[in-house]
Amino acid sequence: MEDRWEEIKELHRDRDNRFFYGALLGGIVVAILIFGGGALFGVGRPYEPEGYATNLYTEFISIAVTLFILDTLNRRRDDQRRERELRERLVREARSTANDVAKHAVHELREHGWLEGEDGLLRGADLIGANLGGANLRWANLDGADLWRANLG
Repeated sequence: MEDRWEEIKELHRDRDNRFFYGALLGGIVVAILIFGGGALFGVGRPYEPEGYATNLYTEFISIAVTLFILDTLNRRRDDQRRERELRERLVREARSTANDVAKHAVHELREHGWLEGEDGLLRGADLIGANLGGANLRWANLDGADLWRANLG
């Protein structure tokens, strides 16, 4: 389990590095375009000294807000994907014939609150031959679960 967390942390580090270098490159391109626009449109000329700067300021604000929204949506999508994958993995592991694996999966499902109620993840699950002996299945929703040859003792 500890190795899995290290793997996840490493993925985050790599993604952060890609984002940092991409943002740095984007900032350099934006700076070049700003200075080019200033040269073309005459920042500081007597007839309109502040128009270009005001437009740049408002554009930067709108870009920052857009990036914040997109980043938030991407993080939420990634979190939902990771949670979905975790749920699928835990249900898969609960089917295991290895008692330690199945018990650990049930424990994790309980810790996340995914065992009980109408949305219990083992409801209707294929648990054929699962070795769940000693697993805490109290109040777990096993309605419709296929428990043929499963060890529940």
